[in-house]
Amino acid sequence: MKIAVIGAGLSGLVSAYVLAKAGVDVVLYEKEHYLGGHDRTVYRRASGTVQYFWNKDYGN
Repeated sequence: MKIAVIGAGLSGLVSAYVLAKAGVDVVLYEKEHYLGGHDRTVYRRASGTVQYFWNKDYGN
């Protein structure tokens, strides 16, 4: 059986992981070029370095 998981936010990543651990063939689709959805936060420092970390951000 092959399962498609749509969205690589926290729920999609966990779902794909659990299914794969159970032996299911999983394909994960994400429209962005990064994983994490709303839980991913990126800061660009003045020095030009980029810092990635997880922070739940629901916006305003």
